[in-house]
Amino acid sequence: METPKIFDSELRFCEILWSHEPIKSSELVRLCAEELGWKKSTTYTVIKRLAERGVVHTENAVVTSRVAREDVQRAESRAFVAHNFHGSLPAFLTAFMGNSKLSKEDADVLHAMIDRFEHVIWACGGIGGIYDNSTNFPHLTGDALAIAIHRNVALKNVNYVQIHPTTLYSQKKGRRFLISESVRGEGAVLLDKNGERFTDELQPRDVVSREIHRQMEKDHTKHVWLSLKTIPLDVKERFPNIYQKCLEEGYDITKEPIPVVPAQHYFMGGVKVDSNSETTMDHLYAAGETSCNGVHGANRLASNSLLESLVFAERAAKKMAAEWTAEGLTENADRKETATEPKEDEWKLLAKRYDIRKEDYQNMEEYAECCKESIWDAIRKEDEYESNHKNTKCG
Repeated sequence: METPKIFDSELRFCEILWSHEPIKSSELVRLCAEELGWKKSTTYTVIKRLAERGVVHTENAVVTSRVAREDVQRAESRAFVAHNFHGSLPAFLTAFMGNSKLSKEDADVLHAMIDRFEHVIWACGGIGGIYDNSTNFPHLTGDALAIAIHRNVALKNVNYVQIHPTTLYSQKKGRRFLISESVRGEGAVLLDKNGERFTDELQPRDVVSREIHRQMEKDHTKHVWLSLKTIPLDVKERFPNIYQKCLEEGYDITKEPIPVVPAQHYFMGGVKVDSNSETTMDHLYAAGETSCNGVHGANRLASNSLLESLVFAERAAKKMAAEWTAEGLTENADRKETATEPKEDEWKLLAKRYDIRKEDYQNMEEYAECCKESIWDAIRKEDEYESNHKNTKCG
């Protein structure tokens, strides 16, 4: 339940209540008069307001709280950090500390608190950034997969990559603009460099993508052409967003064909997880496109990615919450790592846990290429395995 907003004057009242509850209303009136200088009518008005908002409960002239002091403190703290520091706890701590240093006692308390938060969840997106053409953002380079490969965390179906056959070709870097399949459904046709139609545009995505690639190789081009002039509708009205985007790129779909190229669209493979989104490493979870739980098979159906993310992220959250007690994390008898870490500097700790070294980040392009090659190696191995042992290969 969301903690109700409590205003400053009400908070002072609640402090008295928390310190003395359960307490008779008459005694509460006396304490508020002594400590806050309130009249009897003021105290009863505040009790009524807070009762209506579910903060306090009155029965037989006895007042008790329905909201704990810790819940209010937590809600107020989170709201403050969200409003002033965009939700960043490190930014808040930096501003709070300034040039001062933590005492050894405070540092030990913070270390103990951090050590209790041992669950980690990867929600890093897919692998579109390792492709020349993708509908995803270029920074989605499969970082979680690269770490998993280096740390022997199991992957699954990494060659299950969904390709969309028609995206707007561009020499600019960045994500490719998707030309919806409904365009071909309405009657648009694919053309080679000579303006000749070369395939049936209404075949499945993987088939059309392969046909386009074959034609590109045959024509020695980086794209084919898609003509919307064959659509018996007003394409400006039917596809206003596509019309506007193509105009920005210098193409008028009402007068000329547009260059299109297949692009990586979705990643069905990923870090192997169970039905609770837990990976093969204790306390490590993955959700969304980063993970592979098998629900999409080798070819995701439209719109199912958001549904998967919501369902399996919630399952991961519930599983993590179930392992907590009032004192903290419940210890796992068969956990693979010890609860205590040696006192090393931050970079040594990151290198030990995840193979993330300081020198890697001194040349991000080189590091990204290393990650990219690791993922491509995994995809190639999966393809080879399926070709040799199952006589099948993902399109």
